[in-house]
Amino acid sequence: MFKGLLTFALSCALLLSACSGKKQNPLDEFEELRDEAVPPHEQKLETQDFIGSEIIVISPEKDINFVEGVRSDFKITARVLQAGVQYNLVATDLPNGASLAKSDTEANTWILSWQPPLGFTTNNQIEKEVYYSLAIDITDFGGDRNENLLSQLNKSFDFSFKVRKTYEPPQVIAISGLTDSISEGQEQAFTVDVSVPGAHAGNLPRLDVYFNGTGNSKEKYEGNGAVFVRRSTENQVPESIGNNVWRFFFTLDLKNNVFVDRNQGGNPYEAGSLPVRMNFKAYGPTGVASPEMKHVITVNYNAIAQPQCTEGVE
Repeated sequence: MFKGLLTFALSCALLLSACSGKKQNPLDEFEELRDEAVPPHEQKLETQDFIGSEIIVISPEKDINFVEGVRSDFKITARVLQAGVQYNLVATDLPNGASLAKSDTEANTWILSWQPPLGFTTNNQIEKEVYYSLAIDITDFGGDRNENLLSQLNKSFDFSFKVRKTYEPPQVIAISGLTDSISEGQEQAFTVDVSVPGAHAGNLPRLDVYFNGTGNSKEKYEGNGAVFVRRSTENQVPESIGNNVWRFFFTLDLKNNVFVDRNQGGNPYEAGSLPVRMNFKAYGPTGVASPEMKHVITVNYNAIAQPQCTEGVE
């Protein structure tokens, strides 16, 4: 096709020369046309995948998105398309803890690494955009000609990436302080430790204690233990103990509450026991819930005085 275009241009030039009466060599115009023509394989294509000039090109990996609490690595390629030039890629305005390092395995490639802290996004944000700059730092121009050329070019460009709120579900990891059994008239203070990514002082996690219906434990009826659980009067708010773990404080109170399920345990007029169940589920700031954890404790109830028959007594 390229040869055909040149042949057509030459034919037009010869025809115009013949009709004009000028004594100009038509091959001179052909030489000018040939110099201006660009073969298809050398034509430049428009692209949005990189930023730079025709000589300096910086190409971040597509869709750089970090997640709170998760370490991620992304590739950025940088090229100076001029022979003999030595250079480095430098980042500015990165958040605290983020780094840019030369790849040990891939040429012209740098690795952007970061683990955004939990709570980096605000309470009402799903994601947050972070702006930073990348610049080519030339350490050796490789000659005066390259230095004269590259000194006139912009070598710093602006980019951005997004940090997304974590959606990792919480986990109830430990229940401490509850013994295997408790007697009527007693109290037991206990704590529940929950791992909740993304929670912080301004957006606390939530822990629900409930009873999800009657059930069986080793073929025995289970009563509702959640009705005896109340929040600690000394510690109403969960406490952060590090590594995304929050501690909730409760009291299992059979001192100030009447045990109403004793009839399910056998003869209410004899000392006996009954297993009771409580269920725990934690919620993170985004509403993501943990798997349910079940805990069963045996309530030992005291015998009560059996009513005496009063028939015939006046």
